[in-house]
Amino acid sequence: AAGVSLSERKSEEGRMARGGEKKDLDIVVYGATGFTGQFILKELLRSAGPDVAVGAAGRNPAKIAKVIADASRELGTDVSSRVTTLVADLNDQDSLQKMTARAKVLVNAVGPYRKFGLPVVKACLDGSCSYLDICGEPEFIEKVDLLYGGTNGLAAQNECFVVSGVGFDSIPCDMGTLHNQLMMKEMGLVPSTVESYLTLKTGKSGGAVHYATYE
Repeated sequence: AAGVSLSERKSEEGRMARGGEKKDLDIVVYGATGFTGQFILKELLRSAGPDVAVGAAGRNPAKIAKVIADASRELGTDVSSRVTTLVADLNDQDSLQKMTARAKVLVNAVGPYRKFGLPVVKACLDGSCSYLDICGEPEFIEKVDLLYGGTNGLAAQNECFVVSGVGFDSIPCDMGTLHNQLMMKEMGLVPSTVESYLTLKTGKSGGAVHYATYE
């Protein structure tokens, strides 16, 4: 991942955007009305404490309001006061910059990333906002690292983390590898290779795949 070490990083408290304005949102979910973004926002509201300032971003504020209302019903409590709505459009770089200027961390749920990801990453780095996504596209991940990574890259210069693959595409394999490594260490062994396998089980109605995710 492109970025800087924790020891080199300034405290998140009172972090400022490059323009000098104070960041008022801890985490923003961009693409909050999408298939995956809705789940991310709901789980964030479920697990984050009340002192965590959350933003929901997308093109259509009415759709964002509906997602927040759905989250309130599912969680059994009104979360509308905890969520700030931000209007941002991939075709409007200025709107992306205004979004990232307010956020300390942005979770990008708008894919496919090879088509739509770079403007969001650039807006985050320009706004000194750390970036996470659920991408499983090696081409995009490598391109971002090539463009903005390294000790002299834009991510390091603006003290940002850029971390892709924070989702199903990588977490089972990464955590499974770590688990196996720790277990073998206890046995006095060092693994030379790790292979992972995935088995999908469907119900009577079969399985379903979201097209944009599959693509």
